[in-house]
Amino acid sequence: MYEKKAEDGKLEVRSHYAIMEQATPVKASIKGYRQLSDAEQALINRVKATAEEVAHLVTDVRDFVESNPLEHDGVTRLNPARWAALADTDLQVGFMKLVRAIARPTTY
Repeated sequence: MYEKKAEDGKLEVRSHYAIMEQATPVKASIKGYRQLSDAEQALINRVKATAEEVAHLVTDVRDFVESNPLEHDGVTRLNPARWAALADTDLQVGFMKLVRAIARPTTY
Protein backbone atom coordinates (compact mmCIF):
# COMPACT_ATOMS: atom_id res chain seq x y z
CA MET A 1 0.00 0.00 0.00
CA TYR A 2 1.09 3.52 -0.70
CA GLU A 3 0.15 6.54 1.34
CA LYS A 4 -0.31 9.93 -0.18
CA LYS A 5 -1.21 13.12 1.63
CA ALA A 6 -4.37 14.64 0.27
CA GLU A 7 -4.82 18.40 0.04
CA ASP A 8 -6.82 18.41 3.28
CA GLY A 9 -3.90 16.84 5.16
CA LYS A 10 -5.49 13.40 5.53
CA LEU A 11 -3.69 10.29 4.37
CA GLU A 12 -5.08 8.46 1.39
CA VAL A 13 -4.18 4.78 1.15
CA ARG A 14 -4.27 3.16 -2.29
CA SER A 15 -3.31 -0.30 -3.45
CA HIS A 16 -0.43 -0.96 -5.83
CA TYR A 17 -2.99 -1.91 -8.49
CA ALA A 18 -4.81 1.44 -8.28
CA ILE A 19 -1.53 3.27 -8.72
CA MET A 20 -0.56 1.05 -11.66
CA GLU A 21 -3.80 1.90 -13.44
CA GLN A 22 -2.98 5.59 -13.26
CA ALA A 23 0.60 5.27 -14.44
CA THR A 24 1.42 6.64 -17.86
CA PRO A 25 3.20 4.08 -20.03
CA VAL A 26 6.77 5.06 -20.81
CA LYS A 27 9.29 3.59 -23.18
CA ALA A 28 11.03 0.66 -21.56
CA SER A 29 14.65 1.40 -20.77
CA ILE A 30 15.49 -1.69 -18.73
CA LYS A 31 17.58 -4.30 -20.55
CA GLY A 32 15.47 -7.27 -21.58
CA TYR A 33 12.15 -5.46 -21.44
CA ARG A 34 10.14 -4.01 -24.28
CA GLN A 35 7.26 -1.57 -24.57
CA LEU A 36 4.01 -3.46 -23.94
CA SER A 37 0.98 -3.01 -26.15
CA ASP A 38 -2.29 -1.71 -24.72
CA ALA A 39 -3.73 -5.25 -24.92
CA GLU A 40 -0.74 -6.69 -23.02
CA GLN A 41 -0.97 -4.00 -20.36
CA ALA A 42 -4.72 -4.61 -19.96
CA LEU A 43 -4.21 -8.36 -19.63
CA ILE A 44 -1.42 -7.92 -17.06
CA ASN A 45 -3.68 -5.58 -15.10
CA ARG A 46 -6.41 -8.28 -15.15
CA VAL A 47 -3.90 -10.81 -13.80
CA LYS A 48 -2.83 -8.36 -11.08
CA ALA A 49 -6.46 -7.64 -10.11
CA THR A 50 -7.24 -11.35 -9.90
CA ALA A 51 -4.10 -11.92 -7.85
CA GLU A 52 -5.25 -9.26 -5.40
CA GLU A 53 -8.63 -11.01 -5.04
CA VAL A 54 -6.92 -14.37 -4.52
CA ALA A 55 -4.64 -12.80 -1.89
CA HIS A 56 -7.75 -11.81 0.09
CA LEU A 57 -9.04 -15.40 -0.17
CA VAL A 58 -5.70 -16.78 1.05
CA THR A 59 -5.81 -14.36 3.99
CA ASP A 60 -9.33 -15.55 4.84
CA VAL A 61 -8.19 -19.19 4.73
CA ARG A 62 -5.14 -18.48 6.87
CA ASP A 63 -7.28 -16.59 9.40
CA PHE A 64 -9.76 -19.50 9.45
CA VAL A 65 -7.00 -22.07 9.99
CA GLU A 66 -5.50 -19.98 12.78
CA SER A 67 -8.81 -19.51 14.58
CA ASN A 68 -9.92 -23.16 14.17
CA PRO A 69 -6.99 -25.33 15.27
CA LEU A 70 -7.11 -29.11 14.87
CA GLU A 71 -7.18 -31.32 17.90
CA HIS A 72 -3.79 -32.93 18.40
CA ASP A 73 -3.69 -36.25 16.60
CA GLY A 74 0.05 -36.91 16.77
CA VAL A 75 0.54 -36.48 13.03
CA THR A 76 2.57 -33.39 12.23
CA ARG A 77 1.96 -33.75 8.48
CA LEU A 78 -1.61 -32.50 8.97
CA ASN A 79 -0.47 -28.94 9.50
CA PRO A 80 -3.11 -26.75 7.80
CA ALA A 81 -1.14 -23.54 8.44
CA ARG A 82 1.78 -25.01 6.50
CA TRP A 83 -0.50 -26.00 3.60
CA ALA A 84 -2.03 -22.53 3.50
CA ALA A 85 1.44 -20.96 3.47
CA LEU A 86 2.57 -23.28 0.67
CA ALA A 87 -0.56 -22.45 -1.33
CA ASP A 88 0.12 -18.75 -0.82
CA THR A 89 3.63 -19.12 -2.22
CA ASP A 90 2.53 -21.30 -5.13
CA LEU A 91 -0.23 -18.88 -6.09
CA GLN A 92 2.18 -15.92 -5.97
CA VAL A 93 4.58 -17.81 -8.24
CA GLY A 94 1.72 -18.74 -10.58
CA PHE A 95 0.59 -15.14 -10.99
CA MET A 96 4.19 -14.05 -11.53
CA LYS A 97 4.52 -16.67 -14.27
CA LEU A 98 1.32 -15.44 -15.94
CA VAL A 99 2.69 -11.89 -16.03
CA ARG A 100 5.99 -13.15 -17.42
CA ALA A 101 4.12 -15.14 -20.10
CA ILE A 102 2.38 -11.96 -21.23
CA ALA A 103 5.36 -9.60 -20.95
CA ARG A 104 7.83 -12.09 -22.52
CA PRO A 105 11.06 -10.53 -21.25
CA THR A 106 14.07 -11.40 -23.39
CA THR A 107 16.47 -12.10 -20.53
CA TYR A 108 16.81 -15.07 -18.21
